[in-house]
Amino acid sequence: MSAPIRHDFPASKLLFERSSFLKEKSKHAKHIGNHYFNYAVSMVLPGVETVPSVMTERLVDEQAFLVCNLPACALIDKEFIEAFVKKGEMYMLSHGTNIDTDNCVALLPDGTLVLNLTKDTYEQLGLEGRPSTFSCRHEKPRKCVVHVDMMADCFTPGKKNYDRVLRCLRDSVDLLFDFLVLWVPSGDRICPSTMDVYFRNRGYSVKPIPAKQRTRRLTNIAVPKISNKMAAIDKQTYEEIFEFIGATACGVDLSEGEAGNFITTLLCPEPAEFCQECCSYSARGFFSPATIEHMIHQMRSLLTTHTNIPWASLTVHGFLDSPVSWSHREHGFHSEGDNSYTFLVFPDQQYWLYSAFGSNDVCQ
Repeated sequence: MSAPIRHDFPASKLLFERSSFLKEKSKHAKHIGNHYFNYAVSMVLPGVETVPSVMTERLVDEQAFLVCNLPACALIDKEFIEAFVKKGEMYMLSHGTNIDTDNCVALLPDGTLVLNLTKDTYEQLGLEGRPSTFSCRHEKPRKCVVHVDMMADCFTPGKKNYDRVLRCLRDSVDLLFDFLVLWVPSGDRICPSTMDVYFRNRGYSVKPIPAKQRTRRLTNIAVPKISNKMAAIDKQTYEEIFEFIGATACGVDLSEGEAGNFITTLLCPEPAEFCQECCSYSARGFFSPATIEHMIHQMRSLLTTHTNIPWASLTVHGFLDSPVSWSHREHGFHSEGDNSYTFLVFPDQQYWLYSAFGSNDVCQ
């Protein structure tokens, strides 16, 4: 089941769902897999002193890169498509571009090239697209969106569709970007670093993006006493728990402290229980959905083997200026660029899922 939470300000949207990983129709894998561009991960683990390395090793090993001054036309090079787009999952996102005012480009793992363009660039480009979903109805659109299916049979050199797209992209002087790049090969025998070599051999500057990690050990901390067996959950309860998880991940002190200390009015939701040990972990970088799904799998295993852990949470943040949020859904910024989700996992393999959307983004 799901229930939207509405706020007066900011006008972001939060969707809440309850389900089980063991259900045949559980949507957790699809939800993770369709959130392509992830830049931050955080975990809260009450009952443990430190995060097991098996849960974070994939984050550390993720081979993401920044390719500088790469023209958009390079993404439809036939050799690039055959070597990478068709032999794995390629995630590329223009870096340092603002989705509300700049040209932004993304290459999705299904081979779709998304061009989120300013009105001037769109009119000069000459490719067919549509006005941005977030354009005001009473004024001319400031942004337009073009989708190019690079996996289509007709998208090959010598055919009209391909040649036209190549000519339009090559002649546009505005489509030069720094790109965040992450490639997940379809086979274990192929090393992701071959993508790095590909761009270096063509004269582009390539810089690795290592994961930046932080672990905080908390002692004698109050945590919500919750379980998936709670019969009814009202809006205030699951909203307060969501705020608690976010505040703990950010290092906010939720203890009452001394009288007159008004640094924060947030407190641990009731009912609460004290944990002698609690671990808060965060990492920033560029992470694939496969890595996130691996972390969820390891978290589920941890909860089944450690009876002292009442629950665990994993939060994933998407890039604020990504042209898409989930799958092909257009993403906007407006007053905020929310596109994140949190799994609250229980030992019995049940979970709560919070999904945060921007004020104009479509939830379904």
